[in-house]
Amino acid sequence: MVASVSATLRTRGLGLSALLALPIAVVGCCSLGTKDVPTLLQNEDELTEDFGFGPGPSMVAAIGKAAGWPLIFTKAETTTAGQLGAYHQRGEGSAAAGTMSSVTGSGTAIPALTGTPDKSCAVRVRVTTAGSNLAATPVVQISLDGGLTWLAAGAVTASATPQAIGSTGLLLAFTDGTFVLNDYWTAQGANCPTDADATGASVPAFTGTPRDAFDVRVAVTRSATTAGDGTGAVRYSLDGGTTYAPEQPVPTSRAVVLGDSGITVTFSAASLVDGDEYYIKTSAPVFTAAAMAASLTALRGVSVADHEGIVIAGAIDATYFDEITTAHDALIAASKPRYIIGHARGQAAAIYGETAAQWASALLGATPGFSGANANMVLVAAGECTKKDGLHGDAVLRRSVLFDVAARLAAIDVAEHPGRVRSGPLDIETLLHDLADSTLVSLDTQGFIGAQSIVGVEGFYATRRTRAAAGSDFDSIMRVRVMCFACRAALARMVEEVNESIPVNANGTIRADVADGIDASVTSYMTRELGRRVSSVSVQVSRTADLVSTSTLPFKVRVVPLGYSEAITLDLGYTLARSA
Repeated sequence: MVASVSATLRTRGLGLSALLALPIAVVGCCSLGTKDVPTLLQNEDELTEDFGFGPGPSMVAAIGKAAGWPLIFTKAETTTAGQLGAYHQRGEGSAAAGTMSSVTGSGTAIPALTGTPDKSCAVRVRVTTAGSNLAATPVVQISLDGGLTWLAAGAVTASATPQAIGSTGLLLAFTDGTFVLNDYWTAQGANCPTDADATGASVPAFTGTPRDAFDVRVAVTRSATTAGDGTGAVRYSLDGGTTYAPEQPVPTSRAVVLGDSGITVTFSAASLVDGDEYYIKTSAPVFTAAAMAASLTALRGVSVADHEGIVIAGAIDATYFDEITTAHDALIAASKPRYIIGHARGQAAAIYGETAAQWASALLGATPGFSGANANMVLVAAGECTKKDGLHGDAVLRRSVLFDVAARLAAIDVAEHPGRVRSGPLDIETLLHDLADSTLVSLDTQGFIGAQSIVGVEGFYATRRTRAAAGSDFDSIMRVRVMCFACRAALARMVEEVNESIPVNANGTIRADVADGIDASVTSYMTRELGRRVSSVSVQVSRTADLVSTSTLPFKVRVVPLGYSEAITLDLGYTLARSA
């Protein structure tokens, strides 16, 4: 016999967890890449090189900053590209209501703006209910950003009597004529309503496809007799003036690229005046429910890496929720339980006529609200905040609180409450919707996750609700995450029992001594894997299954969850120490 020496490498000798933390997967729109291809990304450079910019990459970057890499991203097909609103302006000129343009369409009614505006805006008025004249009660809808969004109050009956437009200080009246469906009028450019019209003669033209929802300002910082003559300069902001990019000269082409926003502003060959500002709002690219569903399907069979949960970077409603539930059920059926978290739409700004209470009521209502939309491992974030976006020069953008809630979930252990005070507040600038507020607390009680203030500590902290139905064991994200973790641990251990030879009794059931041994072994493993994530765990193999006839060995795993001190009560008072 040939002499030899061999070595056996033992696993689990140190008792270390067999389960490493899994990355988060993100689905969203972006400016580059191939749709529905899950990709494992190691850093932010890979992210922007492969997928460019957009709500999806911004979400990935926020999570990567808080929790580290790698992360998984899947591009959802953009079905509606980002849109540019109409521009408006301000400067040293006088406040004026502006003149409405000629109709775009065939109607003969003539609108007129009056009043003194209290802020600059780009008015668009469109016909939503036609009428042969004013007596036929035609209805119009009004936008203050050039048609990106419309007054939440919705229908406005056209009238010869001036009607106030939100809180802008503007009034709208009509000279009688015909109103044709979808006809519209605008007040923008040199005649736009503004609190102080720009005095430079150069007219900016904004072009391109916005990569996100921006509140753009372009400020002239150096005057020029003619734009492009080498003397003029501007700087731009993507967040309504909170932060500005460095000054840059207006080139001979007169076209200024606004960073990575996807937007270019080109000035006409006329004067620029220091102090003039030009405003425009944009919308983000969006996906349909079907496009989102395709990305979720792609993630279900992903081979690049397993992942713990899926974050949807884009507003969803009940229609989207149906598709998410389908994906949720398919994952559970495939023994791949994962939480899926998206976010509801934001509140229309106060100028558009929707209060926080009205916004909350809409989310709590029926379709497109979420009344009756329930699934054990699905979460919907409600509320907005402002936060720095690292992909756009730290611009402080209005975002769903999901950006920070998802980042916190990715950064903490599965059993930790995302609002744990000792872990510190969320990384947001300003919370626009505090779920601790009396007008919004119903969002928490009705199954929305969000952010809140806590008396006695600064900053804002995550809440924990899921969309599980009332009475479910999965009403908190911690229980969802722990159960998903437990499932992975159980599967990892029980796969070792596949095709094992098992002694049985005369009736085909497992022998008691063998069952006791398996119970002890698996319970020990599960206890070690779950550790302090649960209060206790027990495992029991079936003693009644006919293993000979069915070749199936059922196991029952039961976990006692942790408790969480969400409400602290204090009993305070004075007392006098008395001697005996």
